[in-house]
Formats: sequence, C-alpha cells, structure tokens
Amino acid sequence: MRKILKGEIGAADGDERQRLIDHHLAGKTGTMACERMVDVFDKISANIHADRSISKQTQRWLVTHGLHLAKAVKTHLPGSHNRPEFQKHRFPGFEPDNLAKRIERFQQLLGDTHKLRLEPISDVLVRISP
Repeated sequence: MRKILKGEIGAADGDERQRLIDHHLAGKTGTMACERMVDVFDKISANIHADRSISKQTQRWLVTHGLHLAKAVKTHLPGSHNRPEFQKHRFPGFEPDNLAKRIERFQQLLGDTHKLRLEPISDVLVRISP
C-alpha cells in the first residue's frame, strides 16, 4: 500500500490484471447482476399468478395450516424451545412505566422533543407511535 501511495508501483498490467479480475469478479460477460435479479423476480411473479387453481390453493392452505398445527403440537413436547415457560424466560416482559422512562431518557440524550405513545400489544410486545 505504501508503494502504491508513494507512486513506486501502479495498477497491475496484462496477465496479472486479468488474473485479479478473474479471481474477484464473477459474471463479466452476459447480463448484469441487476438484470438477472429482475429476471428471477419476473419468474417468481409469473409462478405466483400461474398457480391460481383451486387444487394449488387448497394444497398451499393445507401445508400452511399443517405447519401451524405441527408448531402448536411441538410447543407441548418436552425439551421444546417453544414451550411457554421457555419463552417467558427468554422474553421476560416489561413494565410499561419503566420502558417509558428509558425511552424518555434516550430522547433527552439525543435531543429529541417528540412525545411518544406506548401501547402494549402483549406481554412482550409494545407499539411505539408519535
């Protein structure tokens, strides 16, 4: 790096330059990465709209609800990380007044004067809005 900054050596030439480009750049020919991404999104969109038959919709509904049922059953199995006791240990909840004081303290440190409203959604979730 020092030699480059001092001007003692310059950019790589010839075979060395090509070797570095080949090593660090993929897809040097053909469509650009953004064009390939758009093509993938188009295919996904086409597949979503193509599968509107009742049988496909029923199949997706069954898979979705089957996975939900499996998750609900799994919560009651011993050693499950989704058991209610484990979730209460993992996300212990909060005191709304304590949380409001902490947010107010951060606002003071940041110089923010907006009044925020805290609305508890559940024991572990809160909605913060202006």
